[in-house]
Amino acid sequence: MILQKLVLSFLFLGYFAVPANAQERSRIELLGANQLKFDKSLGIDAQRLIGNVRFKHQGAVMYCDSAYLYSADNSLDAYGKVRVVQGDTLTMRSETLYYNGNTQLIKVRKNVELKDRDMTLVTDVLDFDRITGLGSFYEGGIITSSANRNKLKSEEGIYDSGRRFFYFRDSVLLTNPNYRVETDTLNYDNQRAIAYFEGPTFIYSEANIIYCENGWYDTKLDISQFNENAYLENGSQILRGDSIWYSRKIGIGRAFQNVSITDTTNRTIISGEYGEHNEIIGRSLVTDRATFIQYDEVDSLYLHGDTLLSIQDTVAGNRILAFHHVKFFRKDMQGAADSLSYLPADSMLTLYQNPVLWADELQITGDTVQILTSGGGVSRLYVFDHAFMVNKVDSIKYHQIKGRFLTGYFSDNNLYKVMVEGNGESLYYAAESEKPGADSTESAAPPALNYIGVNKAICSNINIHLNDNQVKRIVFLTKPNGVFYPLELFAEDLWYFDGFEWRAEQRPKSREDIYTW
Repeated sequence: MILQKLVLSFLFLGYFAVPANAQERSRIELLGANQLKFDKSLGIDAQRLIGNVRFKHQGAVMYCDSAYLYSADNSLDAYGKVRVVQGDTLTMRSETLYYNGNTQLIKVRKNVELKDRDMTLVTDVLDFDRITGLGSFYEGGIITSSANRNKLKSEEGIYDSGRRFFYFRDSVLLTNPNYRVETDTLNYDNQRAIAYFEGPTFIYSEANIIYCENGWYDTKLDISQFNENAYLENGSQILRGDSIWYSRKIGIGRAFQNVSITDTTNRTIISGEYGEHNEIIGRSLVTDRATFIQYDEVDSLYLHGDTLLSIQDTVAGNRILAFHHVKFFRKDMQGAADSLSYLPADSMLTLYQNPVLWADELQITGDTVQILTSGGGVSRLYVFDHAFMVNKVDSIKYHQIKGRFLTGYFSDNNLYKVMVEGNGESLYYAAESEKPGADSTESAAPPALNYIGVNKAICSNINIHLNDNQVKRIVFLTKPNGVFYPLELFAEDLWYFDGFEWRAEQRPKSREDIYTW
């Protein structure tokens, strides 16, 4: 029996010492062990190795406390403090290892640690294909990086050691001291430290919350691209777009196509085809069919300008600025100007450079126009310098009132009184109601007006009373100087004050008209 064991041992060791041909070079090589035993219960080709066991195969060296080597199958089972070293970068540790030398497939189990340069993967179940360089885990794994402090966790994953690339599936969590990413599918380039998202993804940080369903994140440069239903939420503001580019370091996000910035506190929406948000200075810009919407239960304001700018101001409150070709539409009031500003904190809308307002047949112009809103409606109107109010009577007749300053008062969004201060002038068509015919009834339409003359007056301060945006009465407050002209004696060259301009062609008649200039 002793002689037999010595012969078998000699044959076994001699087997590994035979000069290798092409096929034999793929055989597992035993480098050493403290003890070698044969286990007949496992077959005549099974050797049991105990103590300081070492193997080598195709450039990889394997260490363990004990192992079974199967010569016929060119495979081995390793147990206890298993370690595999491949090259000078990849190291694998586990409690157990199963290796097939023909397929070069490694199966490691329990307390598995795969280390490749600065990356470490910890799991309990890992299959590693040495030919393809792919390692797969499917019972949970955690990946950490010493280079960028990233930590990745998922239920399933694949590691491509050649490309240093990870594919994660199911309950993926990427954490960093500055942010946290939650998704179901994530691919990670460990060499470039770039994460690629596929599926619903949330990114949380102290500054904001980001959502997308497709995109990438460069964790080294803190630059990212988010696509498909993407949005960036910063406090009460939400930036949306078909795609969003974002730099966390400089705090700038850029959105492209179907862009919107929603302010839930001030109940406003800014939309367009391109948007940019600077979260550090609190400034947002939107261009290309840029639209501002203030929504409420009473009526919504729709406003367009070539460029819309939102500025956060902790002292004066947020501001909305619109530049060039500005138009707005409400059901009860419309307007146009070159530029505009809106202060939600004061509910004040200011129009600059050739502004004009319309309400029914009423038109108001001046150098600067301010509209004060309250409770979703208009409460006050201010016109500064060259105030001019026109009320259309028919195609050639217009009530006209002008002065230095104008203040309008509203009730239930209806203009009921106007005060003109400084250099007031008025041109008002006087009328009397035509007497109804004998066959008229109470339900018949109001009697038509018969215009009999024109009252033209100069008075520094004038009050105008309106009903349904029609001038009904004019009160001259201080020393008026006026002339009444019978209609047939009212010369054509007196029909209009200097500066008169009926600008109905600019007026938006619907919310879609605000884009036409």
